[in-house]
Amino acid sequence: MQAEREELAGKVTSLQNQIYKATEKMEQFKLLMNWNQEEIEQWALAQRQKEEDNAALEKYHHQDSARVRDLLMQQEKTSKAVVAKKAELDDEVCVCSSLHTPA
Repeated sequence: MQAEREELAGKVTSLQNQIYKATEKMEQFKLLMNWNQEEIEQWALAQRQKEEDNAALEKYHHQDSARVRDLLMQQEKTSKAVVAKKAELDDEVCVCSSLHTPA
C-alpha cells in the first residue's frame, strides 16, 4: 500500500509539473496573441489614418480643380474683355485720326 501511495504521489507530482509547464506555455501564447492583437490594432489604425488622409487629399483635389476652372473662366472672360477694349480703342484711334487728318 505504501508503494502504491508513493507511485500515485509520483504520478501526481509528474502531472502537476506537466500542468505547470502547459500553463507557462499557455501564458506565453497569450502574451504573443496579445502582442499580435496590438500589432493588428496598430495596422488598423494606420489604415484608417491613411484612408482619412486620402479622403482629405481627394477633397482638396476637387476643391483645387474647381478653383482652377473658375480662374480659367475668369481669365478667358478678362482676355475677351481686353480684346474688346483693344478693338474699341483701335476704333477710337481711327476715328480720332480721321478727324485730325486734314482733308
